[in-house]
Amino acid sequence: MAAAEGEANERSAERPDGAGRGPILAWCFFDWANSAFPTVIITAVFAAYFTEVVAEDREIGTGQWGLTISLSALAVAVLAPVLGAIADRGGRRKPWIVLFTVVCVIAGAALWAVQPEAAFVALALVFVGLANAAFELGQVFYNAMLPDIAPRRMMGRVSGWAWACGYFGAIFCLGAVLFLFALPEQPPFGLDKERYEHIRVCGPFVALWFAVFAWPMLLFTPDRP
Repeated sequence: MAAAEGEANERSAERPDGAGRGPILAWCFFDWANSAFPTVIITAVFAAYFTEVVAEDREIGTGQWGLTISLSALAVAVLAPVLGAIADRGGRRKPWIVLFTVVCVIAGAALWAVQPEAAFVALALVFVGLANAAFELGQVFYNAMLPDIAPRRMMGRVSGWAWACGYFGAIFCLGAVLFLFALPEQPPFGLDKERYEHIRVCGPFVALWFAVFAWPMLLFTPDRP
């Protein structure tokens, strides 16, 4: 215990001022990128599409959706302590963040394939469960970067900035999905409302949003072993 505390204090002493303003902003901006996924897919647009349109009926669909999210959370609960130990033992975080971001992005984009038919229930749940687990596991390594990004005296403040970025990012992305695709009488790009393409497009759109806005954190933050 004493040796571990000494090592932690030594690391802190080596980086008393954090990584600088640019990396802090880039780290916070990752929350802008990834918060769109739980808001648009897990909570709002795609969740409603699944329970109201894809599932056999609303009650069954709500139960299936809740069970899938619970099982993905259980997988995270089992894997997160192991991955958190890897992060805390000094391994690099970015390769893991890239891995889980890619999985979340691919699985999220694949939701476009979920047609408005009960035959696509299993496909939807597999993609949603996989994407949600990847999102949550990526957060383990993202959060583990904070001590290397911010000075100790500012860690709470920087964490709050990131939360605010995530909040506004989620609202902006949700608004874009609603006003660009879901609400117009004539959706862009020839999307077929009868096949719910104006709703299904939220999967690829959120995946693109996540992939594009994740780059500042991946490029401009340190990843010290």
